[in-house]
Amino acid sequence: MVPSPSVIYWGAKGPSCGLLSIPTNGTTWSTVAGYTAPEITRLVVRDGGTTMAPTPSIWVASADATAANNGVFFLQPAAVAANQSNHMTNAAFPINNWEPTALASDPNDVTKLYAGAGDGSGAYSSTTATASSGTGAGGSFSAFKTGLGNVAVKFLTRDTSNTTDFFAAGDQFGVATSLNTGATTTWAVQTLTGCTSPVSSFAYDTPGTTALATCQGVQGVFVGTAKGTTWTLPVHRARTPARPSLPSLQRCPPR
Repeated sequence: MVPSPSVIYWGAKGPSCGLLSIPTNGTTWSTVAGYTAPEITRLVVRDGGTTMAPTPSIWVASADATAANNGVFFLQPAAVAANQSNHMTNAAFPINNWEPTALASDPNDVTKLYAGAGDGSGAYSSTTATASSGTGAGGSFSAFKTGLGNVAVKFLTRDTSNTTDFFAAGDQFGVATSLNTGATTTWAVQTLTGCTSPVSSFAYDTPGTTALATCQGVQGVFVGTAKGTTWTLPVHRARTPARPSLPSLQRCPPR
């Protein structure tokens, strides 16, 4: 039996496309069945664990203005249609009017999901990320921001080698670290000397226990050693990376 090809997922922030997918050996993007919310801000995809019949878990964050489409959704593309889209809830926004702009899945526990809000309300966590009622209701989020407060969070990243280290980045605070993620999670805001404008990208190198960030208007990459707690801006020569080649997305497929 030939293994199934991998699948690439793409979410559009505009109102037209929604959630699209394409096999790695394909040439045409198609709309993912069972999900219609626009204004997608983030996607998280977890491999189903089998190459012969992959059944990934997908979480989609949407900043759409309507209550039915706003928030985070848990999708199971291989499930029956009734269970494909599970709308998660957030107690801080009972009418679904928040703006999730960051998503991170716990690499050690698929039931845990973390979300950062671009509306200035901070970060949230869920321990029921894979809940599926069969009627469209999903899991729930609760506040996850001690030491961080009400700020806009653009990036959330877990250290994949353990269950305690977590990183956040945003315009108002720069970079924050949490080295005790769990029931008593606390965040510590770090100082990136020379970065006085918004953080525009963030990544974490697990083997090297090093965080990387870029700052809008500042040339170079900030390096955070000791698990992102000591930051410097090394002098280096910039190189332009090669552009990846993907099938054209000139227009959205018809719905």
